[in-house]
Amino acid sequence: MSKKVKRFIIAAIISVVLSVGAILVLVPTLFSAQYNKKGISHFLVITMDNSVSKTYLGELEGHKVYIEGLDISGTNFRTVKAENMPIREALDKKLVSIKEWEKYAFKVVKKANYKILKFDNYEIYIDNDECIIRPLTK
Repeated sequence: MSKKVKRFIIAAIISVVLSVGAILVLVPTLFSAQYNKKGISHFLVITMDNSVSKTYLGELEGHKVYIEGLDISGTNFRTVKAENMPIREALDKKLVSIKEWEKYAFKVVKKANYKILKFDNYEIYIDNDECIIRPLTK
């Protein structure tokens, strides 16, 4: 076998190994950018409804979770199977977490007694006892 052929074979093997390695790293990275390990999106799909007053949804990590100014039936998480999961169901089954919300928020405003996690068109107010999911405020 000539040196050219050996170099070509070595280059081809290295290319295949690097390509497979890149795919094995890239696919999980892209998946985790959108979904958590339980297959639920990091972000809510919301429908605004300013007539909805503060409504209790459930508990999450010792916090009472409320929704305000959003249509409860139109506020969902997306699953990896492209299905809607009602927010109450995600909370009841503990498929989401406050830590995850904070990690993927576009902006976190921290004050002495509370945090506000800002997303594209909604925010999550978090204090010691409660979380309120609501449309963005100024």
